[in-house]
Amino acid sequence: MPIKAILISFGLASCLAFAGQADSTLWTEISIPRTIQTNQQIVTTPNGWQCFDEITSIDPPKELHALRDVTIFCGHPKEAEFREHDIDLGSKKESIFVWKVSSIPKKDYWVNCSYNNTRLSLCMPIPHSAAEVRITINRQVPNAPRILKVEFR
Repeated sequence: MPIKAILISFGLASCLAFAGQADSTLWTEISIPRTIQTNQQIVTTPNGWQCFDEITSIDPPKELHALRDVTIFCGHPKEAEFREHDIDLGSKKESIFVWKVSSIPKKDYWVNCSYNNTRLSLCMPIPHSAAEVRITINRQVPNAPRILKVEFR
């Protein structure tokens, strides 16, 4: 291979490597609450019954719920339009799921966080400027929090 071709190939490889590094800096992380606290209470006490809290304290007990799952919705999550990821960049260590959110225009995309032992969840819209969203999941440690990060660009 002539020296000129080698230099061009090396230059192209360097540009691609640099583009890959620059690409990773374009992602903005969404701060996902790892736990939420809830209060359990009875809304209506049936006739003849009394309600009491088995855990006695001055303040009402707050239950701590750990993050279970993060999903992407096309539209508000209460509309139940779950969106399957477009790309799966899986490895033995972690999975990276990517959604191309700009592929369906005129729709809001939402990130929804589900928590263990509660029906309550947290959701927030993804900025309209986002073209892609990615969720990185830990696949190695079974008892560790599986969701490592949620990002958009």
